[in-house]
Amino acid sequence: MKTKVLLGASIIALLVSASCKKSEDAKPNQETTSINPVTGKKKVTLKIVSSDQTNVGATTRIKVSSDAEANKGGAFSYAVTALDGKGVVTIDSTGVLTAVKEGIVVLSVTSAGDDTYESASVSQTITVGPKMANLVNKDIGLSQDEQDDLAVLTQDHKHTIKVEGVEDRKLKFEITSGGAFATVDETSGEITANAAGQATVKITALASATYHESSIEFTFEIVAPAVASSDIQFMNDFVKLGYVLGKTSPYGIHNAPKIDLKSITTPAAKYVVAVYSATEVFFVGNGEAKPSGTAGPMNISEIAGAPKNLPKKGPYTVAVFVAISDKEGDLATELKSKSAIDLAAAATATTGTNYSAVIKFTGTKK
Repeated sequence: MKTKVLLGASIIALLVSASCKKSEDAKPNQETTSINPVTGKKKVTLKIVSSDQTNVGATTRIKVSSDAEANKGGAFSYAVTALDGKGVVTIDSTGVLTAVKEGIVVLSVTSAGDDTYESASVSQTITVGPKMANLVNKDIGLSQDEQDDLAVLTQDHKHTIKVEGVEDRKLKFEITSGGAFATVDETSGEITANAAGQATVKITALASATYHESSIEFTFEIVAPAVASSDIQFMNDFVKLGYVLGKTSPYGIHNAPKIDLKSITTPAAKYVVAVYSATEVFFVGNGEAKPSGTAGPMNISEIAGAPKNLPKKGPYTVAVFVAISDKEGDLATELKSKSAIDLAAAATATTGTNYSAVIKFTGTKK
C-alpha cells in the first residue's frame, strides 16, 4: 500500500514539473505588463517617440508608444508646462504641438486607462529654437545686353559679369571649361580673356537666409584683336605739330597728322581719336580709318567736329583708339566722359574694354 502511495506522488510530481516547463516555454508569448494586485488592472509603460527639438513656427504631431494591446489603454491627453516663460508652445487635444516662440517646455502625455489597463503618464522636455526660414526659389540670370557683351570677348581684355536676381546672396564664379583661354575672379566675376578659343563660366548665387542657391552657365568666345597697335601708324614724322588740326599752317604747309593702317586684311577699322594736353581735353571724335591704298591715309582734321586750331602751344597728345567690332559708339561715349588724366591712363594701357589697340603721338604747337 505504501508503495502505491509513493508511486502516485511521483506521478503527480512529474505532471507538475511538466506543467511548469510548459508554462516557462510559453512566456515569450505573454504580455510583459504586470498586474496591480489592488485594482486587478494591468500596468502600462508609455514613451514619447517624437523629437525633443523644434523651431518657432513648426507644427509637430506628438507620437507616443504604449505596451498595451492595440486600441486599449484609454485615450491620450496632452499638457505642457513652460520652464522659461509662458506661451512657448500650444498643443491641441489630438496632440498637435505648435511652437510659438523660443523657450523650453515640459510635455506630459497621459493615457486615461480602461477596464483592462491602468492610467499611465510620461513626460519629455522640449526645446524650441529660432524660426527656420522658408527659403525662396529665385533664379539668377544675365540681361540680353550682358549676354551680348559677354558672348564675344577680345583677347587680352577684361570683362566684369553683371548678374541679375542676386538679392542678398553672395556670388561665386568659376570657369568650368576652356581654362586655357580665360580666367575669372571667383568673387568679383572679372573675366580675363587670355587666348582665342571658347570657355564656359559658371555663376552661382549661394544660399542665404532668404533664398535658395541658384546657378547658371554661359559659354563665350575669345577672339584675337582685329587690329594690333603695330598695324596703325602716323604718316607724319615731325616734332612740331604746327596748327595740329588745321589743314594748313600759317606758313601754308599741309601739316595735319594722318592715320594709316598697314598689314591689315580685315574690313576698314573703326577708331576714336582724342586730342588732349596734361590738363585739358580738346577733342574726342570717331571716324573710319581706311587701309592704305584704298582711299589713302585720313587726316585727323577730316573728322567731323574736329577743331581747326589749338589755343596753346602744348604739348598735346593725339591718341588713336581702335574700337572692338561694333563698340565704336560705346568707345566714343566712354572716352568723351574722361578727363585728360584718365585719357592719358587709357592710352597708356594700350587695350581696354571697348578698344583693341591704341597709338599716340605727342608734340607742340608751332
